[in-house]
Amino acid sequence: MDEDNKDFDPGMLEYCERNNLWTGFARYRNMPTPPRRETREKVWNLINGIITTTSKYTKGSLIKYVRENFVGASAYKDVGKVAAKIIREEITNRFGTWIKDTKANYIRKKK
Repeated sequence: MDEDNKDFDPGMLEYCERNNLWTGFARYRNMPTPPRRETREKVWNLINGIITTTSKYTKGSLIKYVRENFVGASAYKDVGKVAAKIIREEITNRFGTWIKDTKANYIRKKK
């Protein structure tokens, strides 16, 4: 183990070597991660921008849309899971702004 290498976290590097893992996991990351609240707000704004009273997006298509169109750093590994949580909260909450409409379960804004 090379102690003078500044690119690696020493504790994580030791853990990787001890457990026979790739040492790249121990590298310091240059990109700072934004707070979770910021990522959640960006995902909500992305979804809310495309949902209308006549939209034809289902939950799965909204998750796919977020995964393809999310730009920037994220505090989460998968922004699709964040989108799923937001959709569930907005639909099931009494004060939510979206509803499931028609038999195809399209997600639309309340009228």
